[in-house]
Formats: sequence, C-alpha cells, structure tokens
Amino acid sequence: MKSFCLWCLLLIVVLSMSVVKNDPITISESSQPEACGPDGVCKCGWAIKFYQVNCKGRSYQVVPKDILPNATKIVLSDNSLEYIPGDVFRYTTDVNTVNLTRNRLTELPKELFATTVHLERLLISHNLLTKLPAGILANTPRLKAIELSSNQLSTLPDDLFENKSFLATVILCKNKLHKLSPRMFSTAPKVTTLFLGTNKISKFPDQFFKATSKLSYLSVPKNNFSNLYQSSLAGLTNINYMSFAWNNLSVLPGDLFRGLHLNGSIDLSHNRITEIPQGLFSSNHRNHDVQVLYLQGNNLTSLRSNSFKGLHRLKYIFLNNNNISRLESNVFNDTRIQYIYMFGNALENITQNVFGNRYINEIHLYENEIQSISEIALRGMSRNINLFLNCNKLNKIPWSSDFTNMSCVNSHFVPNITFKYHNNTKLRLTLQKEGFVCTKTLQKNTSYVSCQPCPPGKYGNSHGNCLPCQKGGFYQDKIGYRRCKKCHEGTFVNTSSASSLDQCRVCPEGTDQTKLANYRACFCKTNYSRINRFMECSFCFEEGINCSFDYKFLRPGYYWNWSFPLTNMTAYAQFVTNLQTIDSSYDNSTIEYRGLMPYVQKCPNSESCLNRESHTVEALEGTCSDGYRGWLCYQCQSRYYRVLNTCRPCPNHWWAILETIVVILLFCGFLSFLIWRSKDKKENGTKNDKRSLADKVSSRMKIALGFYQVVGELFDSMHEINWVGPLSVVGKFLSFRNINIFELFIRPRCLKDNFVIDSKLEFKIALTLPVFVLATALLVYHICKLVMMFNKSQKPFAIQPRLNKLKSRVYSFILLLLFVTYTPTCDAIFALFPEACKSFNLYQNSTKTIKIKLLRSDFDLPCDDSLYIYHISAYFATIYVITFPCTLLFVLRKYCKTTDSKPVVQRDNSVCHERTRLLRNADQATVPFWMKFLCENYKPRFWYWEIIELARKVTQTALVTLRGWDDALTILSTIGLSVLFLTLHAKFSPMKIPFEQRLQVMFSLSAIFINILIVAVKIPPEYGVLISTLLILLNLIILLIITGEMALGILRFVRKKCFRNNSSLDPILYADE
Repeated sequence: MKSFCLWCLLLIVVLSMSVVKNDPITISESSQPEACGPDGVCKCGWAIKFYQVNCKGRSYQVVPKDILPNATKIVLSDNSLEYIPGDVFRYTTDVNTVNLTRNRLTELPKELFATTVHLERLLISHNLLTKLPAGILANTPRLKAIELSSNQLSTLPDDLFENKSFLATVILCKNKLHKLSPRMFSTAPKVTTLFLGTNKISKFPDQFFKATSKLSYLSVPKNNFSNLYQSSLAGLTNINYMSFAWNNLSVLPGDLFRGLHLNGSIDLSHNRITEIPQGLFSSNHRNHDVQVLYLQGNNLTSLRSNSFKGLHRLKYIFLNNNNISRLESNVFNDTRIQYIYMFGNALENITQNVFGNRYINEIHLYENEIQSISEIALRGMSRNINLFLNCNKLNKIPWSSDFTNMSCVNSHFVPNITFKYHNNTKLRLTLQKEGFVCTKTLQKNTSYVSCQPCPPGKYGNSHGNCLPCQKGGFYQDKIGYRRCKKCHEGTFVNTSSASSLDQCRVCPEGTDQTKLANYRACFCKTNYSRINRFMECSFCFEEGINCSFDYKFLRPGYYWNWSFPLTNMTAYAQFVTNLQTIDSSYDNSTIEYRGLMPYVQKCPNSESCLNRESHTVEALEGTCSDGYRGWLCYQCQSRYYRVLNTCRPCPNHWWAILETIVVILLFCGFLSFLIWRSKDKKENGTKNDKRSLADKVSSRMKIALGFYQVVGELFDSMHEINWVGPLSVVGKFLSFRNINIFELFIRPRCLKDNFVIDSKLEFKIALTLPVFVLATALLVYHICKLVMMFNKSQKPFAIQPRLNKLKSRVYSFILLLLFVTYTPTCDAIFALFPEACKSFNLYQNSTKTIKIKLLRSDFDLPCDDSLYIYHISAYFATIYVITFPCTLLFVLRKYCKTTDSKPVVQRDNSVCHERTRLLRNADQATVPFWMKFLCENYKPRFWYWEIIELARKVTQTALVTLRGWDDALTILSTIGLSVLFLTLHAKFSPMKIPFEQRLQVMFSLSAIFINILIVAVKIPPEYGVLISTLLILLNLIILLIITGEMALGILRFVRKKCFRNNSSLDPILYADE
C-alpha cells in the first residue's frame, strides 16, 4: 500500500511539472537536439573556406547540443530561441561568424563570447534585446562587423567596442537608443561604417568622432536631431555618404562641414531646413566631390546666389517638394549640375539668370504655378536642355535661340529621368521613395535606369510602383507624390485613380458627413448599416439587431438562420471582414453583400441565445449558450435535458438510472397508499361519513393540478426575474430549490443519447397509452381471475366477492391513469394539428414574403409532407378527446346523480362554517368506489362539475397549443373562461368542503391575474421586476397553502392513530372531520 501511494505521489508530481511551461534555462541536456552527427538536426560541413554548422529556420526553442569545436561559422538564425546558454560557444574557439538573427532573444549571458577570440562577424539583428551586459565582447579583439539592428536597445555599455582595433562596420538601426557614450569608439580607430537610423538620438557627444577619422559612411536618418554643429562632426575627415534625413533640423551652421571633405551623396531631405547658409559647402575654401545632393521635403523658400558653391562636381540636386518661390541669379554657377529637380514648389515668375549653366541637361519645374519665364532666365543654357513644366498658367511661352526643348507636363504626359544603373543605386532608391517608378533598361550594352513620376490619380509606394488612389476619400492632382490627398470631410470618390478635388462628391444618405471618408463612402451614422462599402447606409429598425460597426449583427436573446438558399453566410462574413479592414488592404472583391439578410427572431428563452462576441466574423452567425441548439436555440444538445425551459447537463449515467427508479417507486408507492387508504375506509365502514386522508390529498392535488395545467409552465418566469434588493436572497434560494426538485424527474435523454422524445413520439405514446392501460388492466384482471378459479383452497362462495373487489381496483387504476393523462394526451394530439404549425419569416426586406412553418411544440419538425400522416391521425384521434369526457359524463349521471333533488337539509350558501353538513347520504345513489374521486368533493347536485372542469382545461390546452399564448383569441378565451368559472363558483359553491371551495376560487382569481398581467396587458419595462416578483410570490403562496393544508391533514391522521384513546387531543386538529 505504501509503495502504491508513493507511485501515485510521483505521478502527481510529474503531471504537475508537465503543465508548467518549460524554461529553456532548466531544460535537461537529454531534451536538446544534437547539432551534428548521425542524428544531427543541422547541416554540418565545409562551405567555401568555412566549416559551417547551419541550423537556420528549424523553429528551435533550444540551442542544439554538441556543436563541433572546429566550426568556424555557426548559423542559428530564423528560429524561436528565447534564451541561449552562456557556455554554448565554450569549445568553438575558432568560430569566425555567429548568426543569431530573427529569434526571440531578450538577453545575452555575459560569458557567451568569452572564448571566441577569433570572432569577426556577429549578427544579432531582429531579436528582442533590451540591454547588453558590460564586457560581453571583451574577448573578441578581432571583431570586424557587428549588427544589432531591429532590437529594443535603449543604451549600450561604454566598453562595448573597447580595444576593437579591427572593427569596421557597426549597424545599430531600428532600436530605441537615445544616448551615446563619448568613449564608444575611443579604441576602435578603423570604423568606416556607422548606421544609426531609426532611433531616438538627439545629438552626438563632444569628441564623439575624435578617434574615427576613417569613418566614411555615416547614416543617422529618422532620429531626433534638431541642431547640428561643427563640433558634432569634429574628427571626421572624409565622408563618402552622409544622411541626416527625416530629422527635425531647421538651421544649418555655415561652418558645419569645415575640416571635412564630402564625397558621393549628402542626404539632408525631409527636415525643416528653411535656407542654405552662405558658404555651407565652401567653408574649407576647396571643392567637395559631392555628386548627389538631397534637399527635398524641407521648408526652403528661396535660393541665394552661389548657394551651392564648392560643389563643382555636383550632378543631381533634389529640391522638389519645398516652398521655393524666389530664385536669385547664378544659383547653380560654379557647379557642373546636370539634373535639377524643383517640381512641387511655389515658383510663379522666373526673371533672373538662374539656369545659365551649360552642363544642365534637364530641369524639372512641373507642379509649380509658373506664369512667366523671362528670356534672361534661359540665357546661357545648353541647346539640348530639356525643360519640363506645367503650361496651363503660362502667359507667354519662353523662347531663346539657344533653347529648343520644352515639354508641358500633364496627366497624359510625365517625363522620364534616365541615368546609368552602375553606382546609382542610392539615386534610384531615392526617386522611388519620392513617387517615381523605375525600370532597368539596356542600351548599347550599357544598363540604364529610367524613372518616371507617378501621374495624377496615382502615388508611389516607395518600392518602385505607382498605385492608384483608392476609392473613398482620396485623390491626387499632382505627379510624383508618395501619397494621395484626402477629400474634404463628408465627401468621397466612387472610382479609383481620382485626379481632381472636383471628383470628390458628398457621401451618400445615412452616412456621417462630419468626418473624413477614408477607405469607404464615409462611415455610417449611429444605428445605420450598409451592404456595400461605397453606397448608402440604411436605418436598422429591426428588433434584436446591432449596427455599431456599419454592419448588422445579433444582440443577445435573438436568433437568425443563414441556412436558407437566398442567404450566404460565407459571403456576408467576407463582407464584414472587408468592413472591419479600415485601411487600404481590404479585398476589392468583397465590398458588397448581394444576398438577403435572414429575419431576426426573438428567442423564447433569452438566456439560450448567448451571441457572445457576435460582432466578430467567427461568431457572426450567432451562438447558442452551452447545452442549447437548433431553431431559436430552443432544443437541448446531447447530454443535456430540459428543466423549466432551460437545458441542464445530464448527471452520471448510473445516477440518472437510479433517480428514474426512485421516482417510479415513489409514484407507485403514493398510488398504492391512496388505494390502500380508500380500501381501508371501505372495509371499516362509513358510519360517520368522514373523508379519508387519501380522499383529501387526492382531491386537493386534483385542484392544484387543474390550476397549473391551465396556467401553463409552473416556474417559467422564475429564471427571467432580475431579483433586486432583499429579494435577491429569496430568488437565489427559490431557483436553487426549484432546480433541485425538478432534476429528480425522469430524463430519458440522459439514459440514452439518441433517445429523444419529440412531438411525433409523444403523439404515438398518447395514442397507445390508453390502449396499453386498458389491455394491461384487463390482462391482470383475467390472470387473477384464472388463479382464483383454479385455486382449490378458495371456497366457491368467496370467489365472486373477491372478483368484485379486484374489478373495482382495476377500474380505479384505469380511470385514475386515464384521467391524469387526459390533458397531456390532448396536448400531444393537438400539437400535431396543421393549425399547430407556426410561421416564421425567412428574410428581411424581401420583395416577396417567404416563410417556413415549424411545429409549435417542436421546432425541429417542419410542417411539410412528412407530417401529413400525423395530421390526419391527429384529426382521427380527436374521437378520444370527445369520447372520454362523454363516457365519464354518462357514468357519472348513472351513479352520482341524486335520486331525490330535494335535500333533507337546506343548502347553506355560506362558506364560512366548515362543520356544516350540506347533504345527507340517505337519498344519494350508491357511488362505486372507483368513481368516487370524480364527484366526492362536489355536492350531489353538481355531480357533473368535474366534466365541466375537464372541458375547460381541454379548451384552454387546445387554444394554447394551436394558437399560442400571444394570440388574441387565446387571450380572450383564457380571461373569459377564468372569469366565467370564477362567477359560477361564487354563485353556486359546488364543492362540499369550504376550504376546497375557497381554494378553487383563489386559483381562478390567480389565473385571471396571471393572464391579464402576462398576456393581455403590456407591462412597462420599469415595472417588469415588480410584476415578475408578484407572480413568483403568488405561486409560492399557492404551494404553501396546498402543502400546509396537506401537512395539517397528515398531522391529524398521525395523531389520530397514535392517540386514539386520548380524549384530551387538540380539537382544532379535528375541525374538518
């Protein structure tokens, strides 16, 4: 036993460990895959001059073990590493390259590179590093290149590059660096390339570049630089490429480049620079070798003479998209400028000799409002120059004997920019980012790049493509732009590639015209929806619909069905996905839903139609609560059963069987008790004409049963009440007790999953039950009769009396079961009448009304040809509905009608004296034992009253089953019958016992009250809680009266049996006897 407990404990520990997320730090060695060898998961072998261990793209979460010591290149990129052990490179002392890019590393151990003294290239980009430990690269003296881009580093250790005499390339782009250490490169003199783009750096520390005189590539775009000083670049001597693009620079000092020789390309674009200071490029008193200068996207307003002096080798200058309105003469003198891009400025008149430079090949002046160009402005230009401008506002066409080529740019013609492909990659990329589309061509064995600005109606996407401005609130009336312009609030364009503001029109009806349209025809107003992204919105008048996001979805408590032909859930889900896409990535093929919308139905039980997250595509169709399914979420799922109009989970299989057996035994025991007590009374005689306990219990249960059969579901409203205040405790208690009581009922579905009692099966049971009861009773009677006749110990003269007693009990059994099951049998028969079908609309806003008919009692059954035979059978079964009460009426008239209508004692109309004898038995007809429960609680002259009550219940059942509670005829009949029977009871007092008479009157009043409140009168929402509470309290009072009176009768019976000879008993307990 002890060993068994130990094994169980061990199993629990192992299972608990298995549910905890594995931490890579504590993973055992046996769980790590092997890198190389027969079972190796990596590619190991020689690649050119490296012995490579390549574990790229394997989605590993742990580093493979046993990496070969002689590996010179280790690739662990494109995996899912979150942690790397500090000793993973302990034995790979000859490693030259380590690649850890595109993982999920958040930190690195300090000792990770403690033995990699030959490491030259370290790549750790695209991870989640937030910091680096000090001294992590202390033992990598031969490091030449390091890439840490696309991480989350905010600071770097001061000694990160200490004693790195071979370090040449440092790439730290796309981090969160905001501060740099002054000693960062103090002992790294050979750094030639430094990329710091997309960080938060606002300045360089003093003497930052003091030790990096060989730095030639400096890229610091997309940072927070607002000022640059000569001291910021002190120490730099020769720059081949420099970029401070996309910063916040506004003023450049004239001596910024003093002591610095510029080559290649200088990028100062997309800042806030307002002027080019005099001497910016000539402060060294010697010429720079810059060939491309980027100044586009600034706030330049004018260009002064000799602004670009010192750039004698300049070929390309980008001044586009500024606010330049004035040009002084000789702006481009002392340069060999060939291509001038000044489109997208504010030039109106060019009167000075601006372009008098014989090296100029092309001038791009379109997207300016130029009205005139003087002849002086064209003087000295090359004969082959190409001038591109807008001609729509020119007052006079410029002319010069030296000037021959002028082209007017419009939506039908945009110019090309052509240059050699070799060594012009940066120029090509810049043009693509400025709204140009570039293609590579081959001319005379030389590769060229031809770039053309995107025409009006289109924009450049920074990847070399011109894309149309999409439908919605966008247009573009200019050429060569990186984005589209926006229409005014409340306006949109219904076609793509809009090239004018005039194409923006007012958004359609039902839209919010106070906001920008963006990528649709404006958003809908509150409680409006649409079925086309670029059409009008319509008001959502349907109950149960929510239209918060431009489309319709269900509110809790409602249901719709998408399984019918004219609806299309897949297409609607795609349309909703389209509307949920608020940017340009929406699918143009799903901008409209062309099907019909299903009709919205209110669920009978609001809690069954959960519709959680119904605004999402996954739950758009609507969701039933756990345990519910089918039309209106009314039916129960497998392993659930119905209780109080709710679906409850089935208990354990054997527990359900045990409960069923207990319920059957209790019912049989109660029935046997009633028969035994009646038999005991008969055998002991009726000297004092007292009613037995069984008579009283059965009589009052019959009254209660009749009431609840009329009113309907016993506690349906209990789960709809929002219990507030002091009643919240009472409500919880009642709901708890209610469920626990009703869960004891027989649940066939819990015994077998596929055993479902639907309306068809109920109808079959209803038809066969009377036959089965009669056949069983007759069979038992004849078997007992045969046993008595062949029993030799029985005396002949004693057989007939015993047979008479047996016959009486059999009749009692038959009549009692048929009477109790009569109303449910009628309900099952009426449920399959064609009139019991309920029609449901299928579609919203359909030109033709299309409906479906379902059986009111079972929404799983459609009223189609499959039910035809059941409809006919139900009509024929009506014979039983009529025959049974007529037969009872005939028998009652024969046995219960008094022989003398004049009573010995006058009837007392007062119902206050419970001891009053209403009639003597001397003149009454002898009533058989098996008939007594039908008439014994009525006065003799009202022997027929039970049949009237039965007819009333059947009438009520038929109306409710065939037409429903909400039908006007049902309402009128229910209230009318209740009032009629209340009046008759008050006038004639047909019941013998005053208590039972008062009980019947109270039940009639309750029925009237419930019907008027629930059915006839529309209750305002603010009184809903109060009315529902009153209904529950009314039900509770009725139950307390019945159970209390029954408990009092039982107490009397017990005390009578236990203290028969005690004359001092409390007389109150015998007040009714």
